[in-house]
Amino acid sequence: MNTFFSEYKYYSIFMHHYKFEPLEVVLNTYKEIKLTQSIDSINEKLSVNCRKIINQFLSGKSSNEELINETKELCRAKKSETSKKLHNSIKYLNFKDICCKLIEEFYLSNEIQYINYFVESEEQWVLFHKCIVELGLEEVFTPVFKHDLKDFYFENPILFILPPYWVASTLILPPSKELHFIYPINFDFKGIEEATITANNGQSLELITFSKDIQKDLLEIVPPEDYFRLFPKDKNTNHHSQPLANNEEEFEYDPVNTLSIKHKNGDVKLQFHKTYLIVDKENNLKFVSFDNENEIKNVKYVVSTLDYSRATTKSLMHEQLTIMNTWKKPLRDNLHKPNLCRQLELLGSERANTQNIKNWANPDSIAPRSEKDYRAVLKFSGIESEEEIKKYFYLAYKQRGDSISIGHKRAYLAGEIVKRHMTDYLDEGREVVGTHLVSGVKFIVEGIYL
Repeated sequence: MNTFFSEYKYYSIFMHHYKFEPLEVVLNTYKEIKLTQSIDSINEKLSVNCRKIINQFLSGKSSNEELINETKELCRAKKSETSKKLHNSIKYLNFKDICCKLIEEFYLSNEIQYINYFVESEEQWVLFHKCIVELGLEEVFTPVFKHDLKDFYFENPILFILPPYWVASTLILPPSKELHFIYPINFDFKGIEEATITANNGQSLELITFSKDIQKDLLEIVPPEDYFRLFPKDKNTNHHSQPLANNEEEFEYDPVNTLSIKHKNGDVKLQFHKTYLIVDKENNLKFVSFDNENEIKNVKYVVSTLDYSRATTKSLMHEQLTIMNTWKKPLRDNLHKPNLCRQLELLGSERANTQNIKNWANPDSIAPRSEKDYRAVLKFSGIESEEEIKKYFYLAYKQRGDSISIGHKRAYLAGEIVKRHMTDYLDEGREVVGTHLVSGVKFIVEGIYL
């Protein structure tokens, strides 16, 4: 495990789809139930329960037996053919059982000696650890937690058993040169190869920028034998669920965990695990994700909505130059200072000489390629916090990446426009709550009143 800014030239993304018949049946029956939920009270409750069960299964959590039993009781009360299919299939959505099969298939299909496994909590690791113990693979898998991905770069591949867009706010830069995602084929969506995984803080992972081909394969997970007594194979063909294109709002990571915040204009609903730009009680601006309700207590303002669809290329390019000029200008102002090279060396630079410094200070250049040189010039300009340093490394990384277009940086730069605008308002003592429109970026700031 190295520092977050370890240098690497490429990364590869592997999508491992799996087909699991009971999940397809549950998804199909769920879609049928939704058609009449507005006029049928039982179907309305079934629809809510079914969505929760699917989400919990995909989030890698142990089965909620109480929720499953309640859903079965509703199915028995409904007494329809659709509810019967749901009753018979929903009990097979047990993540531990499926996880063991997926891990075994993945391990046998890939020549990987060691791999890091992404987990959201200790509870999830305990569940996963039971699987690898049963398979005798304790020495192969090591847990990687959410906060680790934000601060470190891992030499070994990282495995995520969930849809890739669910961890968008966690993947700021690729935390390893090899990322593996395992998720149901039903949750693939058209355009993923030419899209970006983008967090609402603007940080994004381009899926094809450094990897010319996203490699895909299909893992066939066979249900238990008793399943086919309920759903015979000859009657169980041609009913596969279609990919749930752009259905993130319906099936989302940890959907039960939402936080309702009181403020003077009503309630604001924030989601756990998503990243928001906030202002804390000390007027510090930062991007945070909420893991529990206590973390909201020190928040004074939160940007609940950010829309950058109307931002122009010109306004965003101007913002990009402004950001990079923060550290370039101090270099230019001190180019003729006799001990400039020595100062940068003391800050950790390895290649500080007159010509290199001129190149680094040039507005048309990107940044020093060496991590140590880049850190040194940033520190020389007074940029010392890891959060700020991460921002500049991120922007330089994006600029170098295969002539990445401004569209790929749009969300990130929009976030920086919002930060700059809010900083000015706070410094001037002006009201920040409300709807703002700056350089084509529209955002809503809510005041938190707990």
